[in-house]
Amino acid sequence: MTMKLLQWLKPEAEGNSSNLGLCISYPKSGRTWLRVMLDQLVVGLDYTHGGSAFHRKDFRSADAFLGKRPLIFLYRNPIDTTISGYFHVTKREAWRGLFQGDLSSYVRDPHFGIERTLRFNAMWLAAIRERDDVLITRYETLHSDALSELRRIAKWLKVEPDEEEITKAINAGRF
Repeated sequence: MTMKLLQWLKPEAEGNSSNLGLCISYPKSGRTWLRVMLDQLVVGLDYTHGGSAFHRKDFRSADAFLGKRPLIFLYRNPIDTTISGYFHVTKREAWRGLFQGDLSSYVRDPHFGIERTLRFNAMWLAAIRERDDVLITRYETLHSDALSELRRIAKWLKVEPDEEEITKAINAGRF
């Protein structure tokens, strides 16, 4: 059901592209969490896995996503990302059955495991290295100091919320 809904919404989302920017991260890096908080600040970004969704065998080229828009790259410790991915594809109803095996075999699996996470991050970091319109943020920084990091992201996007608005956004994103 969830996949059908996402497929139905996809053409709408593609037609309503944001000029403000694009947020890219590997699956399970905290992009939905960041999106919830930025949506509270009425920041209209586009969000993508950058061609790395779990159902894809290979990545799409970074060039397919790069354009003239500013880019936020959200990075999370690859070990944590991989472990979160395992629980996602083995416990979540929509993805259950996508991977059969234990955590150890998942981590080593070329299609799902940590090597894939590392390749994605390396590909994107290389692709954005020369750009001056990129902000790199870390899940761990958002987790440890959400107020400062969300303020930094908002300022980079030329949005200037007050502390109360940022606090409300953080509270909306609590899980």
